[in-house]
Amino acid sequence: MISLLNKTWNISPPSPDTVYALVKELGISPIVAGLLVNRKVTVADEARQALEADLTKLHDPFLMLGMQKSVDRVLQSIANKEKITVFCDYDVDGVSSAAFLIHFFRDLGVDIDYYLPERMAEGYGLNANAVREIREVRGSALMITADCGITGNKEVELANQI
Repeated sequence: MISLLNKTWNISPPSPDTVYALVKELGISPIVAGLLVNRKVTVADEARQALEADLTKLHDPFLMLGMQKSVDRVLQSIANKEKITVFCDYDVDGVSSAAFLIHFFRDLGVDIDYYLPERMAEGYGLNANAVREIREVRGSALMITADCGITGNKEVELANQI
């Protein structure tokens, strides 16, 4: 398969027998079964866990440092009807994160915007120009980042100052 950047993707064909076994036992499509097998999920019980995740088995997000402060700040923005901008990288994880957050906040009636950096001009990750545009040009009171790594300390400092 060729990507938009003319890069060739080599995708290993999954074991047909393993794919068939998952299709038969779980009633899933061959495409889904093939994706699971290529991710080393070859047993029906493991596939069930991957496809029917139990949210009660997730870690408590409030174990993350600063989570309560972050939640309080988001709730404050919602209560005060402040504009929020989601900043995410342009890769598949970033775009998926942005889409999820935008839909979530729109469902709550929040004034939500998003910023995906221009790959060639801005590079990867949070940058000072984006922080300034989000605050000063777009008028957002709060910026939420997702899937941006953890190296943007100077940019976070700038966002807190302006």
